Amino acid sequence: MNKQLRVLFVEDTEDDVVLMLHELQRVGYEPIFRRVDTPGAMKAALAEREWDIVLSDYIMPQFSGLAALAILKESGLDLPFVIVSGNIGEDMAVGAMKAGAHDYVIKGNLTRLVPAVERELGDAVVRRERRKAEDELTASRERLRSLSVYLQSVREEERTRIAREIHDELGQALTALKIDVAWLGRKYHDHQTLSEKVGTMVALIDSTIKRVKRICTELRPSLLDHLGVTSAIRWQAEEIERRTGLSCALSFDPADIVLEDDLATAIFRVFQEALTNIVRHAEATKVDVTLRKNKDMVTLTVSDNGKGLRKDQLAKPKSFGLLGIQERARSFGGEATITGARRKGTTLTVRVPLDQSDKGL
Repeated sequence: MNKQLRVLFVEDTEDDVVLMLHELQRVGYEPIFRRVDTPGAMKAALAEREWDIVLSDYIMPQFSGLAALAILKESGLDLPFVIVSGNIGEDMAVGAMKAGAHDYVIKGNLTRLVPAVERELGDAVVRRERRKAEDELTASRERLRSLSVYLQSVREEERTRIAREIHDELGQALTALKIDVAWLGRKYHDHQTLSEKVGTMVALIDSTIKRVKRICTELRPSLLDHLGVTSAIRWQAEEIERRTGLSCALSFDPADIVLEDDLATAIFRVFQEALTNIVRHAEATKVDVTLRKNKDMVTLTVSDNGKGLRKDQLAKPKSFGLLGIQERARSFGGEATITGARRKGTTLTVRVPLDQSDKGL
């Protein structure tokens, strides 16, 4: 059975086209072809239908092989392009290959034509399959990134909702309970045992109210919503210092940085994750934190004096905290870089272009 082959000839001599067609037909191809010999005719042919291969002469009265190759590149089509010429020396052939031609065949030796065509057709299939696989991989990564952004958004919304419900419902219930218990204490103040019990209950309620406030703040710091990212970072640093003894030196430029809500949340969560990693793994005693904003970029830098993060630790597939930081940055069109040196600490730098900050959470 003959194999159909769509060939675009860039050739000024019909006899040469006939010879090439004969070679293709001899091995079972059934060419569907068109001959062009001007730039305009080639552009029209590329736009009108699909082709499998371009066979081009090198020198023509109104055209050239290099000019035809340039038109093919401009079209964005990935077609095998083979020079078939009787007037091409080795230097010209090398130049054509460097320009992007896939092969060249001398007209006086057309026995090489079919092997060259079949090889380039096979290579074109490989390129298309590789490009398809790359496109599918890119699309898959984009879908996963979109899913990550969505999940982060849902998680923030859920944290905010839970914090609000805990504060409003549990907080109000505890306050009412404290009022009732205090009433009992006043009513039976002359009953020593009951009065002592009431005092213990009030103390327990006060302690529970404090824990509820702390849980709400950790879920979603109200400072972040009401006073902005710098106040939230300052509060979190003070909490870490109080709980762990880790010294946190903060620097903000300008002093009060205002960011769009989603970006402020992302920057704060990155800072939280960085501090968590430092406390768990770095064995550090000091952290330097810098947050800077200019008209184009917001940059967060967190540096510690701990044992340093090794490259193999960065590459671990289960380093979810670090992966989360990188994904948060990418979701805004930014980047996160992490560098470490043994016994010299680790530095995290997150840069987000402000004009990209509406792309994610």
